[in-house]
Amino acid sequence: MKFILWPTRIPEIAALSASQRKEAWRNAQGHMYTHWETWIGLLAAGLLAAAGGHVGTAFGGATFGSELIGVVVGGAVGGLVYSRVALYVVCRYHSEARRAGGGA
Repeated sequence: MKFILWPTRIPEIAALSASQRKEAWRNAQGHMYTHWETWIGLLAAGLLAAAGGHVGTAFGGATFGSELIGVVVGGAVGGLVYSRVALYVVCRYHSEARRAGGGA
């Protein structure tokens, strides 16, 4: 699986014109939260942020700064996981919509 960081780099969407690309992204993004994978990605992001807070507390004591650093690092990792899941769902939805004749 190719690592895609930005939605405009999705091969199926990148080949479209700017207005078609915007319409395709909005359409796919609107359907993103109807898929269970998206919700699992959101749950994973939250759990990773919470785990980061616990790890920060364990290593830095009970100070607010260490817990905050742990939450930020865990949230960043969780955000990366969520973005990967969201792009996967959008790519899959866009491909299915094109095959079904849904246009861009």
